[in-house]
Amino acid sequence: MFRFLGYFSLVLLLFITISGVNLFAQQDIESLLNAIENEMSQLRQNQYDLLVPDNFESAEKEFQRAKQDFEAGKNIREIQERLERAGKYLKVVSNIGKEGELIFKDVLVARQDALVAQAPNYALAEFEEAEKQFKDASRRLEKGDSKSARDKTIKVEQAYRQAELKAIKESIIGEVRNLLKEAEDKKVKNNAPVTLAEANKLYNEVLTILNSNRYAKSNAGETANEAAYQARHSINLAGIIEEFKKDDKNWEKLIRTFESRMDKISNQLGFRGRYDKGYAETENDIVLAIENIQEENKTLKSDLNLLQEQNDSLNKKIEKYERTVVTELERKQKREEKIRKIESIFTKDEAQVILIENQMVIRLYGLTFASGSTVITPEHFMLLTKVMRALREFSKQKYLITGHTDDQGNDTYNLSLSENRAAAVRSYLEANMGLPSEQFESIGYGESRPIASNKTADGRRLNRRIEIIIGFEG
Repeated sequence: MFRFLGYFSLVLLLFITISGVNLFAQQDIESLLNAIENEMSQLRQNQYDLLVPDNFESAEKEFQRAKQDFEAGKNIREIQERLERAGKYLKVVSNIGKEGELIFKDVLVARQDALVAQAPNYALAEFEEAEKQFKDASRRLEKGDSKSARDKTIKVEQAYRQAELKAIKESIIGEVRNLLKEAEDKKVKNNAPVTLAEANKLYNEVLTILNSNRYAKSNAGETANEAAYQARHSINLAGIIEEFKKDDKNWEKLIRTFESRMDKISNQLGFRGRYDKGYAETENDIVLAIENIQEENKTLKSDLNLLQEQNDSLNKKIEKYERTVVTELERKQKREEKIRKIESIFTKDEAQVILIENQMVIRLYGLTFASGSTVITPEHFMLLTKVMRALREFSKQKYLITGHTDDQGNDTYNLSLSENRAAAVRSYLEANMGLPSEQFESIGYGESRPIASNKTADGRRLNRRIEIIIGFEG
């Protein structure tokens, strides 16, 4: 873990034994700078900058000043002295940090959970208070007061947990609360009391779920989405009803509009709706037509499965033939033909097909998600249908679905978001392709693999993507 510090100490000792400080060569200073920078990076990765903040900050200041002086061509002796001081500070950080890892183990876990919940975004005051308490406890440890530092850990952990809980609640119910406030301001209760009551009921269910188990975010999120829908629904209904109250003739217009919309459905199903005796007849006919379509769909799926079995049988025969007769060049040519066919499936705005060594990558620019969401919306079903057509060209291969984000926001949250989005696409493809689940795998890389600059809006848009990777043998 601390191999860089050992390397730094060895290099420093060697330099000190040299008879004259001014004999330091440029490459020697560069090596020493690199050793200290690597050690600081390792300590920061182990969160020792949080556990021993003052000494780490002092080491960083000395290092940065030494680096600036070196780049400016200043006195070698002063640079060496600064690096010596930085090394001493880092040694203290390393020694105290080992003890701090044990003392603050639960605090670090709570802090990580708060970051995943986006506490800096949704519970800033609570998170900053927890950070303040953590730094105070760390400084006590840094000054040698282990007992006092240990005594404060419970309070610090609780502070992070409070920030986490508020962030979870705010991220899930914040929109619902705002919509209910809007409904109250618009006096929606006067015109759409039933729908508004349903929204309030669902809102209270979300609070109950989160108060009993803060980590039941999936159930709470689904309920909150439904509550938000009903709140918006009530606001819309209230607006329509208020408008129609102005003229009794509007009620006939509303009913005729409803009939016209039912006609759009019935016309697509091959018949015209009749409303002279109410709506039951047309409604029943629509349901019957849909049931017939569903039954036909089952038959088509059965036929498709049979054809798939026949196709698999033919593919096995072809594979056997290829293994014995077809050359490697011919196999690659067939593969390239398939890739060209896949390229023709997508528009340039939908996807880019790339061949990297023995992997084909389908980079889905057209598959987007709402900010912070992992839900695939119906507008992208057609694109995913094209994806399934493309993947069936290599129906025996394994598919790796990868998620990527831009660098906006918290690293840990971005990683989690990319994993969940990739998993959502994997689940969709598994459910609709009818292939064994072991052919699918998903992983999220967060912001770690950009393909464009995150400094521009276009670059960040390209970095927020889903990629599907198919590996080839040989």
